[in-house]
Amino acid sequence: MFLYSALLAVPNELVEAANIDGAGGWTTFWEDQVSLIAPQFGLIAILTYIWTFNGFDLVFALNGSAPGPNYSTDILGTYFYRTFFGSSGQLAISIWAARSQRSSSLRCCWSPQPISG
Repeated sequence: MFLYSALLAVPNELVEAANIDGAGGWTTFWEDQVSLIAPQFGLIAILTYIWTFNGFDLVFALNGSAPGPNYSTDILGTYFYRTFFGSSGQLAISIWAARSQRSSSLRCCWSPQPISG
């Protein structure tokens, strides 16, 4: 819909000028019209990225972080959630393990020594 409206906004004078210059239909489309509607591609990519997260709450409420059979209910938001947090809180477990390992290694290996000199 966005691309169609962008194509309709391309002035007919540019298409007619390209035809007068000898450009064919395919060349006119790729070199003139696509270059004029190129900013619309960025807008569509950003809006699509945002709109995929609107369905996250519904899919997560129905399935949790499990992707469903053959990843049939997986959308971008649930994929990111499962990748970052894991399906059973793996991130929290790994953070706890890293913090406890760091604090225990500091306690057993670090002891203040007087500087002798």
